Amino acid sequence: MLRVNPIHKQPMSKVVFDNIIYSLQRFGGISSLWHQIIGHVGSLQQFDVYGLDYKAANQNVEYCQLPQITHRQWPTPVERYLDADYRIDGPHTFHSSYYRLSTHPQARCVTTVHDFTYESHIHGLRCAVHSAQKFRAIRRSAVVVCVSLFTRDELLRRLPDVPASKVEVVYNGLNPAYNQHFEPLPELADCILFVGSRASYKRFDFAVEACADAGLRLCIAGSPLTKSERQLLERRLPGRYLVEISPNSARLGQLYTSARCLLYPSESEGFGLPIIEAQACGCPVIALAATSVPEVIGHTPTLMKELTINDFRAGMAPVDTAATRAEIIAAGRANAARFPIAATTAAYTDILS
Repeated sequence: MLRVNPIHKQPMSKVVFDNIIYSLQRFGGISSLWHQIIGHVGSLQQFDVYGLDYKAANQNVEYCQLPQITHRQWPTPVERYLDADYRIDGPHTFHSSYYRLSTHPQARCVTTVHDFTYESHIHGLRCAVHSAQKFRAIRRSAVVVCVSLFTRDELLRRLPDVPASKVEVVYNGLNPAYNQHFEPLPELADCILFVGSRASYKRFDFAVEACADAGLRLCIAGSPLTKSERQLLERRLPGRYLVEISPNSARLGQLYTSARCLLYPSESEGFGLPIIEAQACGCPVIALAATSVPEVIGHTPTLMKELTINDFRAGMAPVDTAATRAEIIAAGRANAARFPIAATTAAYTDILS
């Protein structure tokens, strides 16, 4: 049993943040959102905030910016699937970054649901274990936060026994780091940018084919390439790709600012943070009009109705025309402004109080 260490101490509402996401991913939207939430709540005088920490967390880009959290080495890789066990006095709110519950008898649990990608695109034991943990957390939490209307509707469709009254929609907020000016890199002006996970439903393979068809280079921001990915790139884009491994927000902002466009061909999203990050940086976004994407991206002529090379070409045409490109960039910046992080953190402040 772990004795949690306080991040910020005031005799007010107690909140325990379960920071396990930092040990599950090195780079990604959930980590970015979590960093913004705990940074904001931890700065408020009304909260007494504690953090649970885990092995390998210091490999995460966002975690490295939170030195006030004490490192804790957990002994087993299955810890992510177990309820959090810790000592703290009195009633408090427990919020896990990834579908865990608390064993504490006086904990009020809050769960944030990011998507139902596992349930839609991943099968077998891995999906069964993930879904069982997620559905249990949803059913036993006092409040469930969904990051988009699409995700909320999907939750209520998949779990009709969950009262709609305990489900709240809180959009992911834009990290203010992307609102600053970034100096573009001229050498990336002919690059299409691909950001984030390259799981099968993200359709990295389509991004490679699209670049091959357009005769453009591909800049890949995320985890290191796998052997099969490198083989695909060497076959279809020899000498025309580069990789940025787990870039921080400053570097990613520079990539967004420099690229010809962000290609986001994902077939399943709960929100899609790279869309508004790119828009805030003045980077046009070509995306597949699937799941939550139309809700998030706003009005744009660059949406692909289907994942075909013809639809990609149609999306690229206005991007490559100076007048319409300027209009797309201006509309994108205005759309990104719909998702201020202040609105997100204010909503979580209310939920956690």
